[in-house]
Amino acid sequence: SGNVIASYCGVGDTFLVKKGDTVKAGQKIGSVGTVQCELVDKPHMHLEINKDGKLINPMSILTSKK
Repeated sequence: SGNVIASYCGVGDTFLVKKGDTVKAGQKIGSVGTVQCELVDKPHMHLEINKDGKLINPMSILTSKK
């Protein structure tokens, strides 16, 4: 547990949530856009997780429901 903040980069023009919203696994949060310095790559989104004031690997808290 602890204070966890997720930040996304590469979100397009469509936002389905706003700052401070609680989201659930699988919930749509917006569209994927392009980042000017990454135009040679296909559209994609970056995810940054900050837990208790420190950046952590997102995979350390994300789990797969199989």
